[in-house]
Amino acid sequence: MAQNNDIREILIDELKKDIVGPRQEEEIFWRSEGDVPTSRYLTGVLYPKQTALDENTNLSNTVEDGEPEDEEEDPENQDVNPFAIKIGTQPSSLGITCCVSENTKTIDAEINFAIYERQEKVLEQKRKTKQKDGEPPKEERTDVGWKRKAITSNFTIETKTTKKHFDIKDDDGKILHVQIRYKINKKHDKYYVTVYLINTKPKGTDYTESDECIFQPEFKLKKSENSKDSDEKNIFISMEHYDDTSTKDPEEKEFDLLFRNKHFFAVGRNCSVEWDKDKKFLDSVSWVKTTFIPQYEIDVIQPRKADSEPLSTSLRLSTLKNVKEISEYEELLSPIVLEYEKWIEGLDKQHQGTETFENTINHQIENCRYAKERIMDGIRLVSTDPIAGKAFRFANEAMYDQMMYSRWAKENIKNDCKGIAGGPPFNQYEEEDPPRWYVFQIAFILLNLKSIVEPNSEDRKIVDLLWFPTGGGKTEAYLGIIAFVLARKRLRKENDGVGVIMRYTYRLLTIQQFHRAAALMCACECIRKDNEEVWGKEPFLVGLFVGNDTTPNSLETAKKNLHRKVDKENPVQIINCPRCGTKLDEYNYHTKHADQAGGGDIRPKRMAIRCANKNCEFGDEAKEDSYLPVVFIDDDIISTLPSLLIGTVDKFARLAWDSKFAAIFGKVRQSCEQHGFHPAGANAAGYGSMKICKHAGSKEAKNRIINYEKPLPPPELIIQDELHLITGPLGTLVGLYETVIEDLCLNNGIKPKIIASTATIKNSVDQIKGIFGRTVSKIFPPQALDFGDTYFSEVIPSSKQRGRIHVGVCSTSAGGQTADARIAGAILRKTRHILENKNNEFNYTTDEIDPYYTLISYYNTRRSAGSALRYYGDSVPYFMGTISSKFETDGAKNKNPLQVTELTGRLDASEIPEIFKQIEVGMSKEMCRCGESQRRQSEDNESVCQTCKKQFKRPLDAVLCTNMLSVGVDIQRLSLMVINNQPKHTAEYIQASGRIGRSKNAPGLVITSYRYTAARDLSIYENFNDFHSHYHRNVEPGTLTPFAPRARETALFGVLVALIRNHASIENECHAIANNKTGASMFKQNNPKLTDLFDKIKERLESRVGTVDSKEKEKTIADFEECKRKWLRIANKYSGKLKYKRNYYDIAPKVENIVFLLKTIGDVDPPGFAGQQIPVSMRQADGSVKVYYQLLSEAEDE
Repeated sequence: MAQNNDIREILIDELKKDIVGPRQEEEIFWRSEGDVPTSRYLTGVLYPKQTALDENTNLSNTVEDGEPEDEEEDPENQDVNPFAIKIGTQPSSLGITCCVSENTKTIDAEINFAIYERQEKVLEQKRKTKQKDGEPPKEERTDVGWKRKAITSNFTIETKTTKKHFDIKDDDGKILHVQIRYKINKKHDKYYVTVYLINTKPKGTDYTESDECIFQPEFKLKKSENSKDSDEKNIFISMEHYDDTSTKDPEEKEFDLLFRNKHFFAVGRNCSVEWDKDKKFLDSVSWVKTTFIPQYEIDVIQPRKADSEPLSTSLRLSTLKNVKEISEYEELLSPIVLEYEKWIEGLDKQHQGTETFENTINHQIENCRYAKERIMDGIRLVSTDPIAGKAFRFANEAMYDQMMYSRWAKENIKNDCKGIAGGPPFNQYEEEDPPRWYVFQIAFILLNLKSIVEPNSEDRKIVDLLWFPTGGGKTEAYLGIIAFVLARKRLRKENDGVGVIMRYTYRLLTIQQFHRAAALMCACECIRKDNEEVWGKEPFLVGLFVGNDTTPNSLETAKKNLHRKVDKENPVQIINCPRCGTKLDEYNYHTKHADQAGGGDIRPKRMAIRCANKNCEFGDEAKEDSYLPVVFIDDDIISTLPSLLIGTVDKFARLAWDSKFAAIFGKVRQSCEQHGFHPAGANAAGYGSMKICKHAGSKEAKNRIINYEKPLPPPELIIQDELHLITGPLGTLVGLYETVIEDLCLNNGIKPKIIASTATIKNSVDQIKGIFGRTVSKIFPPQALDFGDTYFSEVIPSSKQRGRIHVGVCSTSAGGQTADARIAGAILRKTRHILENKNNEFNYTTDEIDPYYTLISYYNTRRSAGSALRYYGDSVPYFMGTISSKFETDGAKNKNPLQVTELTGRLDASEIPEIFKQIEVGMSKEMCRCGESQRRQSEDNESVCQTCKKQFKRPLDAVLCTNMLSVGVDIQRLSLMVINNQPKHTAEYIQASGRIGRSKNAPGLVITSYRYTAARDLSIYENFNDFHSHYHRNVEPGTLTPFAPRARETALFGVLVALIRNHASIENECHAIANNKTGASMFKQNNPKLTDLFDKIKERLESRVGTVDSKEKEKTIADFEECKRKWLRIANKYSGKLKYKRNYYDIAPKVENIVFLLKTIGDVDPPGFAGQQIPVSMRQADGSVKVYYQLLSEAEDE
């Protein structure tokens, strides 16, 4: 039995054998067997000059190949540049460029490659009848084959020789069609050496035979053994040069410092490169060589843990939640600051020898000290301010409860929710892994407290950006801040209204985080119920604010769709109780109390979820308040105003379309026990949620109404997750509409606190300024001298903990889908071969194999993912079968189709949770390892193998996904991914690949399939190690222009309508303008209150534009004035007839008397439209036009 190695190394070795070769050192291919070298091996093949690419290869973005155009020219008199050939040809050369010191005189070169020599044999022929006397023998048939012959050649490069070429001979002295060329240039006291290996055979017939090609070529350059040069071990030096010049952007200077020890020593040409990984010398290596399957292991960046006292105690939630006096927090939390201070002092010693970066280092240390001071401010507040201290204790208690119950619920779900009773085994969890903060999490919470507790402080103006790698624990950090903010509001008797808005870009991530936040709200509710005197009678709620593609807008729609299978407006969004994990379905969704609780409508009227587990705190039918603290319907959000609102950025474009959403920002007019809150624009003549209450009857009934003379406090905290996605056209519209959101969140002139988070970002200062209009932003944790090493995070070398391995493949012999299918087939088959293990070749448990069993296949578009469903049904199983039958002596034939699912935007929201559950199903220890051909189902049709009597129901074989996976998906068992084509943005690449390999015991393997004809793909492939060692630096900066002319044309009118409607809703003189039914016609010039309101809005807009883009200030204000004049003209012309939008009941003949101010971008003009098109979603940054077509014959007939 073989010694166990990293499974990933076995998979990479299989990939090399299948894609590059050889399978065997002296292998032979016969055409009669349907296999030839040029079709078997996808890369590492040099073709005769001018060989056209395969017709199935995508020729978009083609690059120059790699062969001199003029073969007749004397190579001694031409530059060594085999990259000047017709576009659309296969490579006929490969090369390497490296750098050596000026003391280097000679370099040894070793070249290995293979040729496949033509062979022939007579095919044995079987006659059906015996040959008769005198009958001529049947003509012999011959078969053509190719036998591998390995060639090795060594030569010496003299650095004084500027360029040279020579031919390669085989062992018999025969000159082969292989030529070596090299050129040497001296620059900056360095020699730049470029060496090429070229297939000089001219192109013959249209069909390229395998004996015309070169296979598996490889260069290796190293110091000459007999050299009399200096005694330096390493002669290959870094090709990079860092400096701290004043002409560089400050962020670039910072990256120069952070990555100063990440060097690259060679560049590939039509191939990739690798070099000696000896860490003895940071800026030089002993050898460099070419490779066709490059690999790079990412260093693990993980949150710092407290391994010693007293810091370990400071981070335990059980300690922090149980303090008797808040003054104890000073002693408990001070070790965080003291340890950080020691670490900062140590930076001065570390930066010896880095004088080049003196100014940048000083700036970095200054940032660290500023962060330390802000953390100290937070400790001071929770230790001395009674409200802050109690709120902090509440936050720790809530997070402790949330972590314990979430862990228990996850175990219950994994066990199919069988035998749920009581609650979590607290004592067991405390002994095994007690809930505790990471150092960065509690430090980030403390750092932000002053900006919340003291809203007039300078800290309030800072946008704090939490940067941490995917899976690092960012969510818990801002859930802790949310719990603090909500508790502080209750202690200040601000029980009503939305306290925190949390925004995401994708509905998948929004729904996932909604589930996590629901667990926190469950914890908050349990604490509140235990002490209503302190925390109030109003429940803590979390609301889901997404488009009607996911959730219903109205309660009536929710009732109608509850027991129907619908693709949109599905009310069933939670399928497991966030408290105990019990499975939920539509029968757990209610609008009325159970009989045991007296029956009747739930108050305020809404749809609520009761857990199916009667032992759960949220499943007791006898209690009126025993419902999960969640709301997910627009009407219910308005009527309850949940403490925490989680939504997509898209949804906030609705602020212009419906003024009921003004209630989210505290603009309410009244509330009642039956109907909840009513938006400020409501009146007796309104409709739906805009209609105010007039309860008739007893005095007690009238007392249920509460009228508000002033607005409720608006949200004081906005959290924007995945900030890197708010860029481009989407970021532009978000930045423009952020003008509305910030304006509506103003509380006595104080702006809300803003926190953002991401794992990948560049140019964050400009991006934050463009989105939020804030000029001051701080990244936490602040970087210091080396990327990732921030005290709060630490870089773990691969010698201590294996990191994620990235592998590159660039096919030159087959088109994209064929290459992708071959890669998938090789990897999937090898994993199953390891599992079957019939010859006892491997010794892995199912727990070790499981992370690499399900392949995540990542695509850049939904169209590509859809196409892949086809070849995962035929091509991939075919390639798996070929490998099994030809190259595995113990291979099992796979009879069953692959189990494949997709995770893309085409899915209905209700399907996503079920798919997650499928993906999370792993292999059990009692898993059958027999081959498919040996399995037989039992008589009762269960998946039990009759050979070994074990279950053979498998996990999913593959998941085809798009960028839905790259944000927020957290499934621990996944450790294998293929990325088909380099994603357009490096941030997406980092985010997507970071979703796998989360388990310490199963680090990830990511294989990227590059396109040879795509210039960017080829460039990254040729610089594979360099790109991955710097890939956080390679993130493209975000760009957005919220006040550019095109943005103003698209959405400035919508901004005006949203601001006027939502602000006017609380003004007695002009609140009618907010009304959905008749308000649009109330925009009048002669209303002084409205004029005053517009002037104040314009003044704040002018200030914001001046901050964000001062060049556009004058034109923006002019356009804003023109929007006002346009609205006035329409309102005056159609007085009494003008409505904001067309509703479903505005149909003929009634529609003839109605005119509409707004319409959705891209829609056909509705009858009576007289106004402006504006976006209904932030995704409508670029307008679309509906195109209709008809056949020419039909047009002629007309």
